[in-house]
Amino acid sequence: MRSPLSILFITVIVTIAVITASCGGGGGADSTCDPGAVQACPCSGGAPDGTQVCNGDGSAWGECDCGSADTDSDTDSDGDTDTDTDTDTDTDSDSDTDTDLDSDTDTDTDTECGLGPFEIAGALQTNVTDITFTEAVVGIYHKQDVDSVEDGCITRIYLWLRTDGGCVLFLKAENEYSAEGGLLVQDMSFSADSACPDFIDDVEGVYVDEGGMVTAEIEPGVEKVPCENAPECCFDSTLTVRLQGVLEEETSSNALTVGETMIVIEGEFSSNGSTSVSCPVGMYAEADTDTDVDTDTDTDTDSDTDVAWCDTTSLCWQNPPNDGTFTWQEAVDYCDGLSWGGHSDWRLPNIQELMSLVRGCVNGTETGDLSMSACGVTDPDCLEEACVWSGCASCDYLAGPDDDPAGCYWDPDLTGECVAFYWSSSPNADAVDEAWGVTACFGYPNLKQESLSVAARCVRNGP
Repeated sequence: MRSPLSILFITVIVTIAVITASCGGGGGADSTCDPGAVQACPCSGGAPDGTQVCNGDGSAWGECDCGSADTDSDTDSDGDTDTDTDTDTDTDSDSDTDTDLDSDTDTDTDTECGLGPFEIAGALQTNVTDITFTEAVVGIYHKQDVDSVEDGCITRIYLWLRTDGGCVLFLKAENEYSAEGGLLVQDMSFSADSACPDFIDDVEGVYVDEGGMVTAEIEPGVEKVPCENAPECCFDSTLTVRLQGVLEEETSSNALTVGETMIVIEGEFSSNGSTSVSCPVGMYAEADTDTDVDTDTDTDTDSDTDVAWCDTTSLCWQNPPNDGTFTWQEAVDYCDGLSWGGHSDWRLPNIQELMSLVRGCVNGTETGDLSMSACGVTDPDCLEEACVWSGCASCDYLAGPDDDPAGCYWDPDLTGECVAFYWSSSPNADAVDEAWGVTACFGYPNLKQESLSVAARCVRNGP
């Protein structure tokens, strides 16, 4: 049961609500505006007109909305956008710059130089079908040397040719050049697998050279890499592969006939240098040089035109020397058997005798005095590499005496190839397969592998 006071309070509330309802109207004649109505209203500062809405009881218009919220929102949005845009732009710019730098560096070092792609022309001619290769992998090596005559000579080439990821022809060429200028292939194999067109199961297999290849060589487009004393060199050139002969399958009696083949690989190659290798045999030989013919000609000829040059030490030198090339043992044998200029007591000079020819180099001799002529190397007392004086190799290339127009470091009356390396009879005491010699364009002693074909000038005791 409610108390009299509660009943009185409820009664008062209801009474007020009734009075309000009867006087508030729903947009009657006394109303200011229709509830919910919208009208334009002026905004300050020259801004466009805003809008205002009539309140729920029609008694008054609401505040004029001049877009302040939108303006603030736009401002904030623009501010955020500008800030984000600037930030994104800066970030992208930095990222692009870093990416470009990293990408260019990686591309130049690891991708572009030596890794292809290469242009390949020609096909392997076989009795089964002709194989056209689509991909090449190349490895090239050269001699790195302060001696500009030998520096950069290409010593070894590895080559893989393949098509569709298989059908691989592998070649390794090194040690010796042919008369046509190709580095002779020493190892060869052809993997005839399912990637080789027309090679059915019965003729698939690995074919190798068992001595049946008549021609197998790779001719580089340059005799030397175009970099001086460099551990690495990147250069544009070509490799020309010439093949002809017969290959034998390793596990069967199958033979693969290779017809006259020429394949040319063109592109940008990379070569690695080494200071511990020698230039291949025959690199400096002329294509038409025949050592045996020259030897026979000199031996059989005893004419007035064969004139020896004798120095102040009573040594007489073959002048001009034979224009052929010899391995070290061939040079020893050639001079021992030489009958020339009316004499048959010729021999290959030892290292100090050969160095006595040097003129115009501070480490050589101006008079032929053997005691000062060998840069510390003497036969037989000191034939180790350590015998060479530390400053011996200091004369500039082809900067010999002024009276020698060719710049050779020898007497101008001597003739012969100035830039050739000439054998001495003195072996290297540190290595069984090397011997001492002299290059006239530098005027100091050096070592070469005995298998290398170079020049020789014979000597005899005069008069």
